[in-house]
Amino acid sequence: MREGASSVGVAASGPRFVGARCHGADPDLFFGPPGVEPRIDRQRREAEAKALCRECPALVACREHALVNAEVFGVWGGLGEQERRTQLVRLGRLAHTA
Repeated sequence: MREGASSVGVAASGPRFVGARCHGADPDLFFGPPGVEPRIDRQRREAEAKALCRECPALVACREHALVNAEVFGVWGGLGEQERRTQLVRLGRLAHTA
């Protein structure tokens, strides 16, 4: 199982995540395959995951969870890994790395 994923989907648990679109979804959509993934495949997969996020009632809570907990892998709250790193750097919660 992918890091950050659960057997029933992806979202963190708790009342803020009730109705999350990723509950019951294939974790591979949000976390991708192990090893190297071709860029075009990753872009397509992440676009599909983010499309689910856009319609999700837990989007804000999920994004907040990912940023507060510095989730490293996957799509969380409609943000991919690099997008979250950029947000964390901007918020001063992560050192900028080249």
